[in-house]
Amino acid sequence: MSSSNSSEPPSSSIPQIENIYASIIIFGLSFSGCIFNVLAGIVVLRNPILKNAFGALCFSHTIANFGVLFVFCLWVTPTTIIQYKYTELTFGKILGQINILFWNACCYSHLVISLNRFLTISMPTKVNTLFNYRNTCLIIGFVWSMAFGHIIPYFWRDTCYVAYDPVSWTWVFAVSPCGDVITTYTDYYIRMVTEKAAVRPRRMYGTAGS
Repeated sequence: MSSSNSSEPPSSSIPQIENIYASIIIFGLSFSGCIFNVLAGIVVLRNPILKNAFGALCFSHTIANFGVLFVFCLWVTPTTIIQYKYTELTFGKILGQINILFWNACCYSHLVISLNRFLTISMPTKVNTLFNYRNTCLIIGFVWSMAFGHIIPYFWRDTCYVAYDPVSWTWVFAVSPCGDVITTYTDYYIRMVTEKAAVRPRRMYGTAGS
């Protein structure tokens, strides 16, 4: 997710035709993504092969994906096309907070799914014990608890927030000490660590399922 540490729009405005093109692309990708994630969730729920830890983790990840795409579909698209100037009011900040919740859930879901695949291949006889029903529920609870922990500062919306800027097509953070900390540590560094850790096991061991 592109982000900026400044809430001030750039001095030069983007031609309206480019805003329209951007809105079409954003809507097409986010709407189709919502549909595909709904279909993926249905498949996971109905497929008996996925009645396991991997299926549960994928379903949780699907919910997080859908949440991010839903915000882009119903908020980012229309505000971009009409160049809405008041996205940093309370409603826009709340949607930014919700988007960050789902975004971080996506990142942590990637991490635990990669861990599940790594253990499935490296410890096939023990993975069902490690990822039993209780442990899987705890792991999913951990994912969403960590994601919720990231958005706690955003309840102080005057000094800590993230909002969409339709002029620059980016998410901007509050210009404040809290905004600086969130931008650097809880957004950039943690996201890079979780994504790097999630990608590496897949490169080493592939994604074969059990």
